[in-house]
Amino acid sequence: MAKGEYYFLLNKSADYRRGYLDGLRIEDGFLAPPAEVGRNGIFISRLYDSRTETMQWHRLTMRKSGSEGAFELMIFASDVREFVFENELVDIEDFIKNEKIPIDIKKRALAPFLKKRVTDTDDVWLHDVKGRYLWISVVMYGRHEQARIEEIQIEFPGRSILKYLPEIYEEVDADGFLERFLGVFQTIYEDRSTQIEQMAQRLDPDSAEEKELYALAGWLGIESPHVWTSQSLRILLREFFDLIRRRGTRQGLRRILTLFTGTEPLIVEPQEMDDFPKDSPYYDTLRKLYGGGEKKIMILLSEDVAKPRLKEQVLRNLIRDMCPAYVPHELVLLKPYIFAGAYSYLGVNTTLGAYGQTRLDGTSAVSFTKI
Repeated sequence: MAKGEYYFLLNKSADYRRGYLDGLRIEDGFLAPPAEVGRNGIFISRLYDSRTETMQWHRLTMRKSGSEGAFELMIFASDVREFVFENELVDIEDFIKNEKIPIDIKKRALAPFLKKRVTDTDDVWLHDVKGRYLWISVVMYGRHEQARIEEIQIEFPGRSILKYLPEIYEEVDADGFLERFLGVFQTIYEDRSTQIEQMAQRLDPDSAEEKELYALAGWLGIESPHVWTSQSLRILLREFFDLIRRRGTRQGLRRILTLFTGTEPLIVEPQEMDDFPKDSPYYDTLRKLYGGGEKKIMILLSEDVAKPRLKEQVLRNLIRDMCPAYVPHELVLLKPYIFAGAYSYLGVNTTLGAYGQTRLDGTSAVSFTKI
């Protein structure tokens, strides 16, 4: 009901590069303000063609993040894509993209096509904007707290909720007050309808956006989901209930640690020490390394997978939650060195190599394992 049937979407770097940029930056597909505080920059989009004369546009919505008071939005429209500039007929889009024309001249030349100007508004009603071609301009200001525009969507054609009321309401609404007033409720209805339509997509780990992944992870009780990589988190959500069924097993522990770290852990269970000959000369050393005589699960991983500190804490919590109840466990972070009688594994945290000649060039170090 009363929703634009078609739309144009700006949500990637190419969408902004097709227009004109002066002072603004493109970061990860988002439109960002100048890095310098106090400076402003401008983006003017390419022309969007509705292919219908005197098109009544519907709505512009914007998804942004960061500080308020950071941008100004101008909306232009025209039924023709050419105009007279300095006694010559020029194409509006070519004029916009022409980097040789100063921005002040562009602003003055395009002023007659300006239909709407708003500040810090991410939802704009366009029923008073008419014309086959529409383009927008965004002015952003550099601030200490950076703002970014993540997505801009322009819907058309415009459809008023008055169409669903008796004709008398349209006849008496000469100044458009009733349409604007009901437009508030129309906007709420459209947004809720869109959310309902997209609910299945938002609940699917493979198609959900990154922020929705965090919401799904929080709903399932996954700790600190932002520490996980996006791809690993999607796999975790997809396999979550299977992992829950394998909680307390070696397979479940290995799988979740491999997902989190990208490296398969070494896991030594207590019964493995029971099978080792007690008269072996290595028994005491292994007993000290793998449990110290206690019935303990040992998990060994490279120390690189536990940086920074927050990631190490999440790693330890995952081990605690996936190990069997009441069974002691210990995480060993392997250092990339060879130590006699300590945790040294060829191909895991140590490699075989040849020593070269010592050079005093400021970039070499004398090994402390061999002199």
